[in-house]
Amino acid sequence: MEPNLETLLETLRRTYPTSLVRVLPEPAMFLRSNTGRTFHAEGMQVLSADSALAYASAYMDGLRERIGATADYHLNPDHPWIIGVHPGDLSSPPLIFIFGNIIRSGKEEWVELGYPRYERLEFPS
Repeated sequence: MEPNLETLLETLRRTYPTSLVRVLPEPAMFLRSNTGRTFHAEGMQVLSADSALAYASAYMDGLRERIGATADYHLNPDHPWIIGVHPGDLSSPPLIFIFGNIIRSGKEEWVELGYPRYERLEFPS
């Protein structure tokens, strides 16, 4: 059973209140840094709000480990995660995309999110 989009978004926003949670118009999520570097986040099928949270937790734990092992990388302490949700359609289930809001070498940070056009990232206050 696929989760209700509003329930899924509310669950993610409540669980990760300082992170950006956004509906994506396409089943893809791209980010661009202030240095022009881009990254594509991989989507995971969402079967329920609980499965989305389990995936998010596992992904985030793995990313925290990798960041801890990489010199000069750290998560933005104010807004650690960028989460995109594509609602799916009749032929495909909803997808969740998670990206660590990593500050690289104290200089590079993610500033735009989008597909195919980028928009300035605006985190919740």
